[in-house]
Amino acid sequence: MLIAFMIFIFIIVIASFLYSFTFSKKSNVEKVNSNDQIEITFEYDKPRETGKLLRDFPANYTIIDIETTGLKPREDKIIEIGAIKYRDNKETDSFSTLVKVDHIPSFISSYTNITNKMVKNAPTINEAIKQFYDFIGDDILVGYNVSFDIKFLYDALYEVSNEELLLKNDFIDVMYIAKRVLKDLENYKQATVASYYNISIDNLHRAIDDCKLCSAIYGCLQKDILEKWGGFNKFYKKYTPKKIKLKITKMNNSFDLHID
Repeated sequence: MLIAFMIFIFIIVIASFLYSFTFSKKSNVEKVNSNDQIEITFEYDKPRETGKLLRDFPANYTIIDIETTGLKPREDKIIEIGAIKYRDNKETDSFSTLVKVDHIPSFISSYTNITNKMVKNAPTINEAIKQFYDFIGDDILVGYNVSFDIKFLYDALYEVSNEELLLKNDFIDVMYIAKRVLKDLENYKQATVASYYNISIDNLHRAIDDCKLCSAIYGCLQKDILEKWGGFNKFYKKYTPKKIKLKITKMNNSFDLHID
């Protein structure tokens, strides 16, 4: 009971901080969905209408990865897109392209081994993102820390299509799964998890090779889940977030707090 109360107080403090910080920056604040959740965004007049995070292990999906000039979707650019399609958990097709940009910072080139010369004659983002969109269709997207990739891809598609096309595919985050299966790792970088499973790393930070690495990790995690929990449903049931219900009643000029 005490722990739940402390969690409630912590949530109130954080919410108050975000509220004051948001309005001091004159950012956009919108109510979304029937539960009156507040989504704060500094980048859009409205939040991204992406698909939902799935807790599942489908047999048909597409693994995706991108390389970029930085970490900010509205400021930085995609320089490479990779995707591998799976049917019945077997690779059936792949997509890979560099993307033309005006300039790649030197530290990004050293990180990815993608140079300005390499992207000079590459397809523009207008061409590349539409080809990617056609390739994935309505597939479930799988990736490592995949929300990062989805934000960039969503924004690029949104812009080049004049807001007509939205990346609304549901998705699975392999890092989300790794954090719940492998609890004792020092961090959850893709390379760290790969090392734990003794997976060889080739051409790290190149999109199509990172897709292959993600696929290998995804397979190892599924195997661990079957061995430790006996099935995916039991695993996901264990890690489904529980909702805390709060009830505040005013009594004699004071408030009575109940946590269910």
